[in-house]
Amino acid sequence: MKRSIYLSIILIFSVITSSLYGGIFYEGNEYTETTMPYSEKIGKSEYFIVVSGTISSFSSSKPDIFEINSTDMTSTSILPQPVDGKKYFIHFIGQTPNATLSVDGINDWSTETPVDTIEIAIPFTHSGADTVYFTTTQEIASLESSDMDSLAVNGV
Repeated sequence: MKRSIYLSIILIFSVITSSLYGGIFYEGNEYTETTMPYSEKIGKSEYFIVVSGTISSFSSSKPDIFEINSTDMTSTSILPQPVDGKKYFIHFIGQTPNATLSVDGINDWSTETPVDTIEIAIPFTHSGADTVYFTTTQEIASLESSDMDSLAVNGV
């Protein structure tokens, strides 16, 4: 009974922690999940945002840095390929206080469908940017997680 309560507390804490986290790391920077349309007077601030879906148009004015998926957008109007099939990581720094950024399109922040489920033995460790589904027949005594977008155990 004590183990069950302990595991429940750890799972609740992990889910709360991961839901408060909210950012996605890409190439060493934390990006904030953003929906489209996105239009902001950014000024000289540095922004790291990520949109998911299909971008129909984008524009910027007075950028010092304007990158999408690490591609310099100040010299091209062709979108790079999305990351994971649907994500665009946007890095922007304005040259002047009037610098702006706009991105429009169809949002897709849907959850991904499990492709493969990996049978694991306890203890087990996994790291790296990934969407992974695990299963085990062993009893889980404790669970630790960090820097995750989400964590679900038995759908919760």
